[in-house]
Amino acid sequence: MVGTNVRKLLLLVLLSAGAGALNGCVSLDGNYSIAPDGSADVTVELGVLKTLMELGQGEDPLAQVGEGLAEGKWQQEEFDRDQWHVFALKGHAGPGESLFTQQAEMAPQIGIRTHQFSTRYEFEAPTLTGPMPIQAGGEAEPAPAQAPQQDEEAATPELPTDVLENLASLMLGGSDFGMRFSVSLPGRITETSGELVAPNRAAWSFDLQSIAQPPGKLYAQSRLLNWESVARMATALGELGRYELAPRFVDGIERGVLPDPWTEAPLAQELRPELYVKLLEIMAALDSALGEQVTDGVMRNLGLHEAAVDAGRLARIHERVTSEEFAASVAAEVAGAVSSVLSAP
Repeated sequence: MVGTNVRKLLLLVLLSAGAGALNGCVSLDGNYSIAPDGSADVTVELGVLKTLMELGQGEDPLAQVGEGLAEGKWQQEEFDRDQWHVFALKGHAGPGESLFTQQAEMAPQIGIRTHQFSTRYEFEAPTLTGPMPIQAGGEAEPAPAQAPQQDEEAATPELPTDVLENLASLMLGGSDFGMRFSVSLPGRITETSGELVAPNRAAWSFDLQSIAQPPGKLYAQSRLLNWESVARMATALGELGRYELAPRFVDGIERGVLPDPWTEAPLAQELRPELYVKLLEIMAALDSALGEQVTDGVMRNLGLHEAAVDAGRLARIHERVTSEEFAASVAAEVAGAVSSVLSAP
């Protein structure tokens, strides 16, 4: 029962192959961790219900794994945990190395890009391409018309009714069933398609019993500050008599709302402290009037985070947000907009 289809699903979690049908007897957990130097560690655990293993219906789902995985970079472990028999894979790749072969169809894409004040990390991987038929007693959902028929090797063997009922109870009533994946990136995650469970960690959780629409791609972006460049700017702000703006500058870079141009030589880039003073005063005024979340969207929509921000436009925005009536005017506009939304039929 844990043959070709489970192997395919495991490779999906490893992000190196596509997913087949899951017969409702496994739990999958995966974690991908990226270090600042670009090295990576991956842990994947596939749990098979011990009830099936004891009935002799289970086989080692990792026995045939090899396609898509780089040789010499993975280790296999096997152990029991509660009602599960766990097959685990652990992989490590150094900077510039890959955990997957060139033949891997769905390997993750990891991008590292150096900017003047930070290094940005991007993680992107495909996920399920469609609903997965699940069998936990009774008939399985029919496969899509265009899907090829499963071969005999992948077919689910017949099990006694009482065994199927016990399995269904475990799988439908337990929170362990499903697929969970997380990624840890250096610095602070600024954008993700998953749930932010820690400042540097995003997670996805799929209930394989009830997927109606395939989840979107796994995506996360983080920003790790370049403290040497940040210190240079803090010194320059201090020379203008604006030491108090240094912490706000750090916050703005981490939030991605200040210019942080791409460069291969961060410490050789020209500093423009006068420009950043205006940007930081705009950010402070917007934070006070709108809150950080709305401010971030406003500054990006205005292009104030772009390296080529127009000086004349910046000056006009700065003049408006630092005026005495700005906060009251914004409060009135927000109150009107919210009232309009809430009063709509």
